[in-house]
Amino acid sequence: MFHVKTSRKCCSPSTSSSIPSCHSAREAVFLVLERCALHRPVQAALHEILDRVTLSEQDKALTTELVYGYLRREPSLRWIVAHYLKAPEKLPPAMLQRLESAAYELFCLDRIPAHATVDTTVSEIKKRFGQSLSRVANGLLRNLVRLHEQEGSLDRVLVCLTSQDHQLTPLEQLEITSGVPQWILSLWHSAYGEETAHQLAESASKTPWSCIRINRLRPGWRASLEHFCRPPSSSGFDKSMNAGFDECMNATLPAACGEQVGFSGVRFPPGKNQASLRQGLLAGDFSRQGGGSQALLAALLSEGEEDPGVLSGSSATPPGRLRSAPVLEDWYRGKPFWDACAGYGGKTFALAELGLNIWAASDINLSRLQGIRREARRLHLSPPPIFCASAAAPALRKGPPLVIVDAPCSGLGTLARRPDLRRLRRPEQISELVALQKDLLRACWELTPAGGRLVYMTCTVNPGENEQQVRAFLAEHSEAELHREWRNTPNACGTDLMYGAVLRKA
Repeated sequence: MFHVKTSRKCCSPSTSSSIPSCHSAREAVFLVLERCALHRPVQAALHEILDRVTLSEQDKALTTELVYGYLRREPSLRWIVAHYLKAPEKLPPAMLQRLESAAYELFCLDRIPAHATVDTTVSEIKKRFGQSLSRVANGLLRNLVRLHEQEGSLDRVLVCLTSQDHQLTPLEQLEITSGVPQWILSLWHSAYGEETAHQLAESASKTPWSCIRINRLRPGWRASLEHFCRPPSSSGFDKSMNAGFDECMNATLPAACGEQVGFSGVRFPPGKNQASLRQGLLAGDFSRQGGGSQALLAALLSEGEEDPGVLSGSSATPPGRLRSAPVLEDWYRGKPFWDACAGYGGKTFALAELGLNIWAASDINLSRLQGIRREARRLHLSPPPIFCASAAAPALRKGPPLVIVDAPCSGLGTLARRPDLRRLRRPEQISELVALQKDLLRACWELTPAGGRLVYMTCTVNPGENEQQVRAFLAEHSEAELHREWRNTPNACGTDLMYGAVLRKA
């Protein structure tokens, strides 16, 4: 029986205090992957390496793309390399990792010539592992080049090859083709059925879309939203905008038009939004926030019965078109709110930009709270009241009429954006997270006044942390009423998969 291993011991991983010299993006990739093998989050590992090596901005961008792409498709790449080797278990793990990374380049990065990938990889393996193993690498990579020329994309190759291996179970085959660990696939299969599990797995294997949130407190925010959502034209984007967009947009990218999401968000297909957003970000004209988060807020807080937050691969609104904006429900206007698990403050300031008042923002992580103050200054807002405490034991006597609980969760809805969770997350953690979420709900509900509302949200796809968690809470609290509930569909393209519920207190 075939089993895809999602972790591998690396040879002599470097310590953070001693980073070897690095002269190429590929070398930086393996330094980052060494740290990921030590259960470091990929973002932290990238920052640690890229901040301390001398590489061009282009090479740093390539490093990031290679790392995320590799982690997203690691089981797929591992299987296809092993498929063409007689005894992969006898080869050095570090060599296998280089072959797998090269396979990703060959199948997924067309802008890098195949001969360059083969020659560079073989040369590196020869230098580190010797002449005989370089011949093995050369033969394997030549086979993969021919396979790519015959079959095309990695997805097509994997479907073709796995369908010929009759020893694979359906879950094993799906793990290989999607890169999602079997225990997650089993959870999805038992919870949602085979078809939805396949849709979720496919979504997790895709490169996520990039997304920004227009700052509604800045002058001309409506014009800015229209600017980003403008359909493409032969002359590219109109550069007559103020508020710092002149240098942000690139006239050579007419296909980079975005699609509105949520109240004032814009999302861009992967690879299409190549223009720098640095000036607009520095000016506080917009922020980076995931499309899933913005869609969730719009779905939970909008008036009416429509679903303004839906994101799907077959959206009725064509990319580059501004659709009808959702309208905030009257109850929320001007309401003070407590963001009980604020993190870096993405949702905190999104709500403030909608006209709600920040009563307080709290988190158990002090460094995240310090980031909230910096973000407030960037957005031209007064720093909100913050305190460091667990929302499960906040040491408060009462809270405001609105409490936001963006609960710690397994993050299974973010596998496309956070591919390292395939390594970091473990099945036994689920029960611990469910217990923590229960404690958070109980503690925050006690502080919610009569007539108030508690918004519970996660970025996972797991009924035990979502629907079942809320149903169990409602069964234990007769004064609680489910006002609204939302989960975006598994075919939502390019975004985190989110869940949220609004509970009203009688």
